[in-house]
Amino acid sequence: MITTVILSSSEDSFTKKLRDSLSFCDEILTIPVDDDFSSARNEGMKKAKNDWVLFIDSDEELSNELSVILDRRLKAAGIGSPDSIATLQNDKDVIPAKAGIHNDKIIAYYMKRRDFFWGKELKYGETHSARTTGIIRLVKKGSGKWVGAVHEQFKSTGETGHLNGFINHYPHQSIAEFLKSINKYSTIRALELHKQGTRTNVFQIVLYPFGKFWYTYGIKLGFLDGPAGFVYSFMMSFHSFLVRSKLFLKQSA
Repeated sequence: MITTVILSSSEDSFTKKLRDSLSFCDEILTIPVDDDFSSARNEGMKKAKNDWVLFIDSDEELSNELSVILDRRLKAAGIGSPDSIATLQNDKDVIPAKAGIHNDKIIAYYMKRRDFFWGKELKYGETHSARTTGIIRLVKKGSGKWVGAVHEQFKSTGETGHLNGFINHYPHQSIAEFLKSINKYSTIRALELHKQGTRTNVFQIVLYPFGKFWYTYGIKLGFLDGPAGFVYSFMMSFHSFLVRSKLFLKQSA
């Protein structure tokens, strides 16, 4: 059995496609989050009644392929239950070996995420790593913890596996929404860096955003995503500018 934890701010709303993509879950928890994503994820994991917890944000949904994998394979095999290994020994095709689910040492799974911006799927630049390598979103309850107020990561000493299919992500559907989002999250990130003792200066404020833009737009081939790739790279570079500007003001106060 799988519990899904949906992180949501007070302004978020869930789409019908998100609800439909989670129809296989026997428990869905909505956890409010404002300025600390890791704390919200850890709270959701603690409240989950099942052994395995799937984490999804309110602007995401599971692709049909990934929903089928989780529905027909994970639950059918009784993932996390004493019968799971015996089931897989009888039928190795129930869950492909390459997914790693036959290995009871695995405690977390990477899922690939594809971002859609201005109606276009982004394949390069800022979002390339999540699309190709994936991000951890399915974890065994109590096997580790989430760290980081934003850009949170799951920390554990256990083994990890990978699942086929995509999480579909629909962020920043307008420039106004994008600006509001990066203003909010740059403040959270600046406060986090300040608490860690990180310092910045005028040179970083000026130069880092330029470096960030040319890295994501040029080296990571963001230009291949066309106008959407340019705008996305530019806005994320502006996010870097805001983070360092707010950090500088904080350390100068």
